[in-house]
Amino acid sequence: MHDENPSSPKKTLPSRLKEVIDFCRRNYNISHQKTFDSAQEGIKISLQEGMLIQQHQLEIYKAFYLWHQNKPSEAQSIVYASSPILLEHKKDIEYSLSIIIKSLIDWAKGNVEIAFNTINQAFDDLQKQGDSKVAINRLHWVLGVFYFDLNEIEKSYHHYKACFDNVEHDIDPSLVAYTNIGLATVLHKKGLNEKAYNSFKDTLKYSREQGVWMVEARACHELGMIYIQKKSYSKASEFVQLSYDIRLSNKAMPSLVSSILTLVEIDVLTHNNAAAILKLKEALEITQSKKLRPKESKIYLLLSNVYEKRLAYEEAFKALKKHHLLEKELKNIRPNHKKNYLELNYKAQKAEKESAYQKSINADLIKANRLIQDQKNRISEKNIEKETLLKEIHHRVKNNLQIITSLLSLQSLNIKNNAIKELFSNSQHRINSMALIHEMLYQTNNLAEINFQDYLIQLIDSLISSFKGDKNTIKIITDIPVIFLNIDTAIPLGLLINEIVTNALKHAFNNHKEGKFWLSIKNHDPINYILEIGDNGPGIPDSINIKNLNSLGLKLIERLSKQLNGSIQRNMNKQGTHYIILFQQVY
Repeated sequence: MHDENPSSPKKTLPSRLKEVIDFCRRNYNISHQKTFDSAQEGIKISLQEGMLIQQHQLEIYKAFYLWHQNKPSEAQSIVYASSPILLEHKKDIEYSLSIIIKSLIDWAKGNVEIAFNTINQAFDDLQKQGDSKVAINRLHWVLGVFYFDLNEIEKSYHHYKACFDNVEHDIDPSLVAYTNIGLATVLHKKGLNEKAYNSFKDTLKYSREQGVWMVEARACHELGMIYIQKKSYSKASEFVQLSYDIRLSNKAMPSLVSSILTLVEIDVLTHNNAAAILKLKEALEITQSKKLRPKESKIYLLLSNVYEKRLAYEEAFKALKKHHLLEKELKNIRPNHKKNYLELNYKAQKAEKESAYQKSINADLIKANRLIQDQKNRISEKNIEKETLLKEIHHRVKNNLQIITSLLSLQSLNIKNNAIKELFSNSQHRINSMALIHEMLYQTNNLAEINFQDYLIQLIDSLISSFKGDKNTIKIITDIPVIFLNIDTAIPLGLLINEIVTNALKHAFNNHKEGKFWLSIKNHDPINYILEIGDNGPGIPDSINIKNLNSLGLKLIERLSKQLNGSIQRNMNKQGTHYIILFQQVY
């Protein structure tokens, strides 16, 4: 036992204080209120007995409660005060918990680098201590969480597995439960659905036995999501409802909203839109009372979609408008003039005391400022309304394009001639490439441009899945920067890439067990881009001039490159069919 004063004689730990510390260690993540009350009691005993090290241990459990109650500033203040003392006196279990609290707070603020630095420094500090297995396991767990958020699945699995292999069940059952749910989630993300299902079931059983209700609710929710994928909606509803009941009984409102939204998803999939609307209104009440603005925005968007399915277009538009208003507020797009107004008002009051003349002038200034503010507000509201209408137009265009592809699909069912049938299929893919652009436009806040990197990834995945199925062995090698293109550029460029990829999937990989496809976009100069795209198939014979071929697809490639103020040529130095395309933004 380390005392705060090394020269003073060691004190015997009172039995009640020991009981309190042991209780907090086992229950901090299971029974929050009881842990907080016990920590408060223990802090009082520590102060009475002059045991400041034990006080700092218990302060960390108090900080965890405050963090869980969405009071990060208060929690972080305690952590900064207690963490160095806990490390110095080798209270590794509480020290590691303090590091978790601090790093999770920074992570939630978007301070990713600071969060990682905090964890890495703690690793170095704990490894110098020697016997710190429990503490180091906790750090592995939180790194598993961080890497999963960053979609670094293999790194996430590595840290979860490191924690799982060394965790001591009798010291921290909640860490065991959270590690198990983390591993199960990684397996699900990797597409190992059967292993993930079994892991979620085991986690559910363990968390129930240990009373870790948050993990129990999460496991139920994840099992429900798996049943949704299997289209077993009755079983999905059963498990998600269990997660809802657990979260409701423990007043875990933010996660309760997640359960409600998944139940809404099931209602929509089973065409029970009336029930979906009732649940969305329930979720809306929670988000508004708890000021969960991002979730409130999402709920309004879902409400708009469900109202639209019920052909209640007026309600759908109102909900969509509220969604966009919230998005503007969250991203600080709408200017806030409150500070300027208060400053002007203060100056007006001061001037009023100095002279009646100055008072009159300032009154006019205030009136003018209010008029300007009203005009700005009206312009802002008009802009929001126009933006909402534009998004709605893109939404309608996307839906109409999908109807056209559906009609082509239905018509092609009656066609026996394979060549004509292929023409219909090619047309469907071309239309889908345009529909995807309109879909991305109405789903973002930037109506002028789309993220072409995201677009290409979705387009190529869709084409490969359509032609080769989900279990194909085609390897895609891309070098695509984050590039934003306007709609006049994105549509012809998307169509061009659609044609080249479609040709490759139809002709290049028929006799290849493992096909490869390359695609890169780079800046050539301040105006021009270079697109290099190709495959490792047999290729078009060198003797054939693609400009003279009687193929609609190849003619489209040639004409679309001209539409992009560019040029196209084949790269004869590589195996397969490779194109080098120079293009510009079209304005």
